[in-house]
Amino acid sequence: LGVERITHVTPDHPVWDIVVNALAALCHNMVCTTGPRRIAFGGRVMNRQPHLLPRIEAQLEQSLAGYMRLSSDRPYIVAPELGDQAGPLGSIILGIAAETGAATRPLEVAAE
Repeated sequence: LGVERITHVTPDHPVWDIVVNALAALCHNMVCTTGPRRIAFGGRVMNRQPHLLPRIEAQLEQSLAGYMRLSSDRPYIVAPELGDQAGPLGSIILGIAAETGAATRPLEVAAE
């Protein structure tokens, strides 16, 4: 990209193919090893480049090639429902869970 700001990179720029391939490979590994119900990607780049989420999901499905099935609840690759607050609020929830002794059940806390 050189000195070009990421916010000015168009959705059809080839750099996004590299990003999509890398994140789809990450998702592939997560699906094959942990079987998540859904995968959320957040952060500044994802918030400003929402076109990446469906592309990552399509690449993930292609890489799985029917070997493993994703949840039928779509979309599978999503932005966090809490947006930019997902990281800070998630940390707070984990801290509260640790203080209250619920740290052994973090998935239950996060699922509520």
